[in-house]
Amino acid sequence: MAYLTDYGQTIAAVTAGIADIIAGTTAPAEVTARMPVTARAGQSGASVNLFLYEDAPTRYRVGGEPASPGSVIGTELRYLVTAYPAHKTDPDASSQVLYGASRGAVENNPVMSVTLPSGMVRQVRLSTTSLGIVEHTALWIASDAPMRLSFVIIATVDLSTVGVRAATASIADLTAVAGPGVIAVLSGADAAAKPAAAAAIATTLGRPLLDVDLGQVVSKYIGETEHNLAGLFERADRGGAILFFDEADAVFGRRSEVRDAHDRYADANPARILDLLRRAPGPVLVSVTVAGEALLARQAIDVPFPPG
Repeated sequence: MAYLTDYGQTIAAVTAGIADIIAGTTAPAEVTARMPVTARAGQSGASVNLFLYEDAPTRYRVGGEPASPGSVIGTELRYLVTAYPAHKTDPDASSQVLYGASRGAVENNPVMSVTLPSGMVRQVRLSTTSLGIVEHTALWIASDAPMRLSFVIIATVDLSTVGVRAATASIADLTAVAGPGVIAVLSGADAAAKPAAAAAIATTLGRPLLDVDLGQVVSKYIGETEHNLAGLFERADRGGAILFFDEADAVFGRRSEVRDAHDRYADANPARILDLLRRAPGPVLVSVTVAGEALLARQAIDVPFPPG
């Protein structure tokens, strides 16, 4: 279970990432990560405190076998988020303002990525929920601190390693260049890593991934292809999706000079199709072993798998 050796670093990075998100909307109030009983130590102004009170690793099973110690593929972290006023009587309702600003900040940032010292990138999904009176009371009794205005952040962390290390560069670069009609290439012989990278990119951008079947889109008649793409763009635009063409060598990969008579895409015009893809409402990911000339001329970025 080598991927759990940085589990503590992952938790620390997630905590720091959440604190940064909240601090961006609650300044000048300080954001701390302490036990509730010491949350106000040294504080004179209003503040927000994060308290990690539960982590729940997710394991997979093979058939009916019990989950093994090395089968952890994710974890769910639960944070108690508490808003504290500058004065105990809270005359200006500052704790309510901080509560709303903190919760709104997290709701507006449902996906984040954190980078560990090793260079590993972890994908995290964030959501909030309210505490029931029983759970709220139990937490404060256990922490020996008075009850305050609080809510819970649930951070779901992906701990799987398939394709993540290879996708690190693509996640960072694609996040920077992602936009309508941007064509990004995932190239190389690692067929398993490229779909995993595409999924990680979509997670980072907070958008769904729409897998595209070339056979349902590309026709030997360019007019029909254009019609099919128009329908595909409408679907992607409606759902805010990223288009992913997996194993697209038949159309966009390097092709030999000798064409097979049974090649269904022999008459396809890759350059024209790629020009049409530039009209897509969001980023376009194309997975090939080796990019063809038309793709090389129109790509915004090429990330190799395995990395070179």
